[in-house]
Amino acid sequence: MLHSVNQVRAARLWRTAQAAVDAPGWNEVPNPTDAWSVEWLAPRQALDPAQLAWGNPTTPSKVRVVSGSARDGGTRPGEVSKTWRLTEIARDVAQGAGLQADVPDLSPVTSAYGRHIHPCKGCVSSQAAAPQ
Repeated sequence: MLHSVNQVRAARLWRTAQAAVDAPGWNEVPNPTDAWSVEWLAPRQALDPAQLAWGNPTTPSKVRVVSGSARDGGTRPGEVSKTWRLTEIARDVAQGAGLQADVPDLSPVTSAYGRHIHPCKGCVSSQAAAPQ
């Protein structure tokens, strides 16, 4: 049954691709006088230096340490959450290993009054790759 479902999907995909190729004008060279969107230029110009830095072997590797604790300085004044302390330790260890550590503070977002953040629904996509 599964084999036939995959065959049906493959045939449908092939028909869709063939219809796109058969559409008139699919391989025409665009007119250089046409107005093109320029919204992609700014992100592209911002990504070019990042791509060059990424490709440079002397650029230090980066790690992002995320603290998702809902406790911030406003929930218990004068007390730092254990999660934030562990986050700082992880950052220090990463920097000690020569990595560039980025630590976004999400506590103002997660601790906002009236904010209800629901837990993961458990798509188990990460479990599929785990060794058995």
